Amino acid sequence: MRSLLLFVFSWIIIINLFVLFTNNRLNLLPDTAYPWINPEYTFQVQDWNIFNLHSRWDSYWYLDIINNGYKYKGINELSNIVFFPVFPLSVKAIGVLLDLNFIYVGTIINLIALIISSVILYKISEEFHKNSNPLLSAVLFLFFPTAIFLTAFYSESLFIMFSLLFFYFVLKKNYWISALFGMLAALTRFSGILLVIPFLIEVFSERSNRKIQNIIPAIFIPAGTLIFFVYHYLTFHDFTLFFKVQNLWGRGFTLNREHFNLLMGTSVVNFIFDGAFTVFALISSFIVLKKLRLSYAVYMLLTIMIPLSSGTTMSIGRYLLPLFPLFILGASLKNEVLRYLWLTISVMLFTLYSILFTAHYWAG
Repeated sequence: MRSLLLFVFSWIIIINLFVLFTNNRLNLLPDTAYPWINPEYTFQVQDWNIFNLHSRWDSYWYLDIINNGYKYKGINELSNIVFFPVFPLSVKAIGVLLDLNFIYVGTIINLIALIISSVILYKISEEFHKNSNPLLSAVLFLFFPTAIFLTAFYSESLFIMFSLLFFYFVLKKNYWISALFGMLAALTRFSGILLVIPFLIEVFSERSNRKIQNIIPAIFIPAGTLIFFVYHYLTFHDFTLFFKVQNLWGRGFTLNREHFNLLMGTSVVNFIFDGAFTVFALISSFIVLKKLRLSYAVYMLLTIMIPLSSGTTMSIGRYLLPLFPLFILGASLKNEVLRYLWLTISVMLFTLYSILFTAHYWAG
């Protein structure tokens, strides 16, 4: 565990220095990969304030919620109501209480969540997967191509922390605590509602577990999502408003033909990466099913299906970041060449995505 903590703290220092120096060394033109990117708002700014470099893209929507609350601007305009409440409310509560800058608070919250996530991933690997190297699991997690979002002013770190705590306690058969973390995950990201499925799989996997007191906690997980939708109904008088507004974000649960029409110029590289992430995740899910646990594989497949069902692979790399069984699987590979190849490719892409994100280029 000491080696893990040393690595995690070193990683935090190194990645922050890397993006700080890179951003102040490069002088890039605005990103033109997609027509909806507005160069008046999304351009590189050389800045020595390390906290500001973690605030990009969706970060501004979270800040809007923190500063102005949830607002619905009508069916034809983007609105902040598609962002779940735990992260922005946590940042606002602590920021107001301690009278601190919200960006500073959010970044620190995420760094703490990142450390906890690494520790829990290590413990899951160590306690439940004896053939996996627990330290390598954490290394693969921290060097996943889109791991820069763990430090961003996003909800990723909190969601991953809650999800890992959920799985850790459900594997320990502490179902009430597991369901509590599942509910928090469901209040942090829409995909958190999916945790109810692995919960039920784990409960029903052993006959001795099939007791009413073990099944009842499952209702708390979808309750997290339901609470947010009820808020929509009480405030904006529409229980399904989340799904309607998602259409404007290109997540309309129909085939997004525009995404396939952008195979020109720099966007084709993003499309190739998104496709590679998708294929990698699908293949890995079936290997996880064979080598690890049914609940892991089902959770992975369902998580992958959510963005795919919206008609686009855009941002799929970021959506794969919470799929921790990937890292346990990678750390259990017997073939040394495959392990090093996995890590090499991952580090190279992690470097690329870190530069893209901090330079205000589209990175997912």
